[in-house]
Amino acid sequence: MDKKPVPDFRRYFEEWAQDLEMLRQNRLLDESVLMTFARDHGIAVSGMVTGDPGNLHKRGWLASDGLDYRGPLFHPFRIYPLHCILEKCEFPIPASVLLERDSLLRFIEQLPAFW
Repeated sequence: MDKKPVPDFRRYFEEWAQDLEMLRQNRLLDESVLMTFARDHGIAVSGMVTGDPGNLHKRGWLASDGLDYRGPLFHPFRIYPLHCILEKCEFPIPASVLLERDSLLRFIEQLPAFW
């Protein structure tokens, strides 16, 4: 049985790169536009021009779909992984802890064990 050579997909990607941009379902968003998009959809993200998406990307937790002179670009569907990551970063803190200084200090002392 003859083995067929594996095609070089990088070559195809390079040939079709311009067409791929045209075929994208949505345009890629820079970090600030992704944060606005996330806020508009009820996801609490920190930052204005830069913030959570860029920080998470630098940690390798949030993939980007492109790059330009401003930094990483994100497909709008990255809103779901962004939401999941931020949800995992939350830790349960009862609101009443903030009312009592001693309770807050005990809670903060326990954080290293939480992580």
